[in-house]
Amino acid sequence: MMFADLIDLEDFASRLRELGVPVPAGADEALVGGELEKWIMDGSDEQRSAIKGMLSELEKEFEGLMLPSVEEIVKNAQSKMQ
Repeated sequence: MMFADLIDLEDFASRLRELGVPVPAGADEALVGGELEKWIMDGSDEQRSAIKGMLSELEKEFEGLMLPSVEEIVKNAQSKMQ
């Protein structure tokens, strides 16, 4: 039997908090996406680089294992960083 570890919204928010993005526990999709977008727009080059690396790592490591809400936030964030 195989078990997959899915990345849900709280897992994703926790990873963002590790990078310093001020996402409160229990935040909904809109708040997580909004805080990430603010961080991308207002953050330093170093902070944006850290976010970009984390997003890239998530896509490689968890491709197909992110819940749709998380996948959408990741795609939106990546498009804002280009």
